[in-house]
Amino acid sequence: MMFKEIQFKGLYQLVIFFCILFILMSCGEVADKFRIKSYTPYASFGIDNRLTAPVELFESMSGLVVDIPVVIDTTNIGAAGSCIEYNDGEKAIVINIDYYNQIKTNRYKEYYLEEVMLHELSHCILNVMNHDNTVITFNGITIARSIMNAYTLNMIHYIKYREYYLDQLFDADVSIYDYNWE
Repeated sequence: MMFKEIQFKGLYQLVIFFCILFILMSCGEVADKFRIKSYTPYASFGIDNRLTAPVELFESMSGLVVDIPVVIDTTNIGAAGSCIEYNDGEKAIVINIDYYNQIKTNRYKEYYLEEVMLHELSHCILNVMNHDNTVITFNGITIARSIMNAYTLNMIHYIKYREYYLDQLFDADVSIYDYNWE
């Protein structure tokens, strides 16, 4: 095998690796846009009891009622959660069971679920897209400007700036600089 062929194979493997990594760390929004669904498997499901707290928070802050299935199940997209829209127009939110199992014993479990659920509810109910390029430097650290960042947020930042993230989700004009973080 020639040296150039070895270099090409190595580059090819590196590109594949980063593509897979990107898919595993992202929100399921893009993957589900291009998936064709011919039926709604969660049509008879309600809201999983393990996910009611973030749903109730979303309802109280938005003034809207969540009337779509919200479940924990296996997904084939590798994201923490996904808003799925089917061909018939029905929607469902699926939290990846692998993600749930990974966080269920974490002391910040409710914050992890809240952040992912609010993100996915905003896709499904408010029709908000990801804000991928929105990060800011605040108090010497770089943080996501919005809960609608395509990647799950740093949980320390989410907890510390939670009030801002919740307000910003429902009022895009809110500035992190308006808050007293002392």
